[in-house]
Amino acid sequence: MGQGHLRHAKWRAAVFSNVVALPYSTKSGAVEKAVAEHSRDAFSKPGNTFPKSAGKTVPGHDIKHPLSRLHHDAKRRSDDRAEAFKACKAHWGTGYSRGGKLECDEYPFAATYQGAAQAKYDPAAPKTTKYSARR
Repeated sequence: MGQGHLRHAKWRAAVFSNVVALPYSTKSGAVEKAVAEHSRDAFSKPGNTFPKSAGKTVPGHDIKHPLSRLHHDAKRRSDDRAEAFKACKAHWGTGYSRGGKLECDEYPFAATYQGAAQAKYDPAAPKTTKYSARR
């Protein structure tokens, strides 16, 4: 096998400089099932995600709309999470976590420049909602 090729007992993959393979599964019993379903829904049914926004799309679903890793900016990551928490509270109420049993998951992730607070930091960013929050 050439350089840049990964081999695992169950799958093989090529490594690209702009793509990291994340083998999320929506199968019953998969540890990452909820995250996989959230990502799938954000890409395929963004109008059914929260907060609601007409014509909503989320980045990260193809090479034309990539995600960019947010390095060394804890304040911005915190603001991304806070914006997502606002959406969870607005939709499910202040008790959205059911006593800490549920979390508020956001996509795109807080560790990306495209996170929920993007419009606050990037004047060129679309002012429409471009993220999804789910509990």
